[in-house]
Amino acid sequence: MAPSFDLNTPLLSCATALCLLIYHFIIHPVLVSPLSRIPNAHPTSSISPLWILWKRFRFEDAVAVHTAHEAKGPVVRLGPREISINCVKEGVRIVYAPAFDKSPWYSVMENFGHKNMVTMLSHSSHSIRKRMLSHIYSKSYLLSSTVLAHTTRTILQTRLLPYLRSAAASRTEVEVSVLFSAVAIDINTAYLFGLAAAPNYTQDLDSCRRFLALYHGREPWMVWKQEFSSLAGYIVRIGRFLSVKRNAARQQLEAMFLEWCDRAAEIYSSLSDPASCVKSSDVNDEEKKGAFPLVYTQLRSSIEKPSTKNSPGSVQVDASQRLEIAAELLDLLSAGFETSNMTLKDVIRRLCQNPDIQTALQTELRSLHQPLLSSSKMAWPDPTALDALPLLSAVLHETLRLHPPAPNGLPRLVPEGGCSIGGFLDIPSGIRVSAQAYSLHRNAEVFPEPQAWRPKRWIDWDGRFINGGEMHRWWWAFGSGGRMCIGSQFALYQMKYMIAAVYTNFKTRIAEEEVRGIRGAVGLMDASKKELMITFRKKLRKKALDAGKEKVSCYKSGPS
Repeated sequence: MAPSFDLNTPLLSCATALCLLIYHFIIHPVLVSPLSRIPNAHPTSSISPLWILWKRFRFEDAVAVHTAHEAKGPVVRLGPREISINCVKEGVRIVYAPAFDKSPWYSVMENFGHKNMVTMLSHSSHSIRKRMLSHIYSKSYLLSSTVLAHTTRTILQTRLLPYLRSAAASRTEVEVSVLFSAVAIDINTAYLFGLAAAPNYTQDLDSCRRFLALYHGREPWMVWKQEFSSLAGYIVRIGRFLSVKRNAARQQLEAMFLEWCDRAAEIYSSLSDPASCVKSSDVNDEEKKGAFPLVYTQLRSSIEKPSTKNSPGSVQVDASQRLEIAAELLDLLSAGFETSNMTLKDVIRRLCQNPDIQTALQTELRSLHQPLLSSSKMAWPDPTALDALPLLSAVLHETLRLHPPAPNGLPRLVPEGGCSIGGFLDIPSGIRVSAQAYSLHRNAEVFPEPQAWRPKRWIDWDGRFINGGEMHRWWWAFGSGGRMCIGSQFALYQMKYMIAAVYTNFKTRIAEEEVRGIRGAVGLMDASKKELMITFRKKLRKKALDAGKEKVSCYKSGPS
């Protein structure tokens, strides 16, 4: 007798599976999960991440998330397992502490197949690498470094200022994005590898354009790989299949960068005691100042194997160490020149739109004991004196507030045991949580008229730069906590000198306005952005300078 077949068994199994799926993907995230108490940024946020992914792919996420925070509060839910915070005391201070590791979102930014400080996900591994470099990127070290002063002075006095003098004399319009990228790359690579090993892009803008084309063409799949890190390997293979040129761009860029590293290695091997120069931050010999590969020396001496250290004159390092050093230095260059280029474009644009502030800044810069005049190669402002100028600091801070280089969320993962954020209890472990500078910088209670560019808000009634308080707690241009940008002080140093070089000597005017878009995270740009064309004019006449002195007094009379 044939066995009977009960149709109810498969139907019951299908119904059970369907119920489990409905519970897992709809009922639990919408009604049961601790995240269900958090307001949804979009009606579908509790059951699907598609809304926020779509915004990220279109570079619209910063504005979309900020709009959600304005409507629904300081904590919003972006997806089934992702939230965004826009508060400091019960948010940023908790999430950007050592207990919260980075998410795999960062892993795709590795260079040469090696991790760097950005891509090290755990706090412990990051701390080890940070200790190797934090000293030479500290403010006190940078302000006293004769190596950095020498290289910055050489690049600005012999490369940038002659270019601008020529442009001003011929009334030629300058596309400042490429120019500032070139100057920033030159300053950064000189600090990394030494002036003798670094490129000279300021006087070879065509080569700089080729470098930028390779740099921006190396990661066409960055957003996909960040958001789908588990599928990154497949995405990379698909990307290589679809775009051989893009893969070639990465290979050419890495080959170029390794050549710079190898030049620095040769210089390193020729120095008798490079480590002592790093420690003191002071090199007296003029030739050594220009040649000394400061960051390369510090990093190599920190990570090379003991057996290698026994041969101080050796040019060669372990093959893996060679790539490890290059991976870290390429990341430092990426962060250093992109931040400066984007910010300086915004500074010039804002100063062109506000000629009174431009005149006041010019007068302040000329008030230095040794202003950075293009007519005198001997004139060089003391780094501490330049750093102390209140209006210069205010202009930079206000520009970074409105136009942070990385405006989007910087994700972390909730640790084991969960946490409480923004008044919401029992946030489960593994949840992705992030804050974004774009929203933190637009808190109207901390920054009145948040959409307005008002440098004066950073100056107190005595005309001093406000270097603390509530605004600084919410100012997040370089992140915060132990994993904030290690090069923040270096970026401010070089930007202040570049601004001083321009506005001590020239007036600027926009020749062609750019189409502005919101930047993507970690340097990704909206492709619709156009070039910014600027005309430079020679220094102010005495009458204008006298008027500028009154404006400086006005801008130092306290916040309005």
